[in-house]
Amino acid sequence: MKLNSSLTLIFISALAGAGGFAAYNYLAQDHSKQIKSTATPTKKPSKPASNKTIQTATAEKVMNITVSDIKANKKPIRPDFSLPDLEGELRSISDWNGKIIILNFWATWCPPCKKEMPAFVELQAKYAKQGVQFIGVAIDQKNLVQDFVDSIGVTYPILIGELGALDINQQYGNSRGQLPYTIFINRQKQIVGVKRGEITKQQTEDAIKALLK
Repeated sequence: MKLNSSLTLIFISALAGAGGFAAYNYLAQDHSKQIKSTATPTKKPSKPASNKTIQTATAEKVMNITVSDIKANKKPIRPDFSLPDLEGELRSISDWNGKIIILNFWATWCPPCKKEMPAFVELQAKYAKQGVQFIGVAIDQKNLVQDFVDSIGVTYPILIGELGALDINQQYGNSRGQLPYTIFINRQKQIVGVKRGEITKQQTEDAIKALLK
């Protein structure tokens, strides 16, 4: 998956408790094609719509978020969702309430997704004690995901969404379905930054440091 090398840097300010912090939002230009999966879905996924229920494991009602909202510093509250992890346990994003969350949508058939994940493993280990939590949502089949995460030693939670996770991905502002897609969420559940396409280790760490201030 070839990414456009020209990126737009968006600076977003948000409040964290009594103090302030700034998070960087790196957005790819609108020239990348929408991703296509070769996986065979068990059923045809429905298109999400604002104010309608999405078909997650718990069928929770959420609102669409747009990248424009985030760029405008509206700090939308993250949508709730639940998906099974690699052990088959149903996990909700609310399980990590109170943490700084880096939510990453990815797939094994997406080369940029796989390229950026070793840096996520390193940063998870480095910042875990400060309340930073990476979460991966795989738009992929469980057996393929398990083989890949085992090969690189992923230590943060991986949730399995298969094609159904495309609905959740769009609810988080990724209307074009591009992968990878990474969302930065503060301790107050507010989305303060997103990155369409591959993100570097330095960009990710800069955003984490800003969120920790």
